[in-house]
Amino acid sequence: MKRVLPGALLLLVLLIIVGCQATSTQPTPTPTPTPGLTLVITEPKDEAVVKDSLLRVAGYTSVDAVVSVNGNIIRAIDARGNFATAIPLQEGPNLVEVIATDYQGNRVSKVLTVIYAP
Repeated sequence: MKRVLPGALLLLVLLIIVGCQATSTQPTPTPTPTPGLTLVITEPKDEAVVKDSLLRVAGYTSVDAVVSVNGNIIRAIDARGNFATAIPLQEGPNLVEVIATDYQGNRVSKVLTVIYAP
């Protein structure tokens, strides 16, 4: 029978303890919610059918946000975060993408489908 040196035994016990701690499952803390960037489209409604080739897109977002509709930045956002613009439509289904971004790098987007049927 081999004799185990006290130092080697201590090292073996430590390795077992460290290994068990590394593989144990610890509960993940729930992140605290923080106020974030908002984007609400008030018009048009998704899947709306319209008869006018010019569509009004309106809504509201956080006051420090920058908003674009189909890639065009909206310059007229009021002090409360309200915005509105008009975009041309093609006959048939049209995608309307509204994106809000803030200076912290947050981004929120909404994509609507609007059907132009003259």
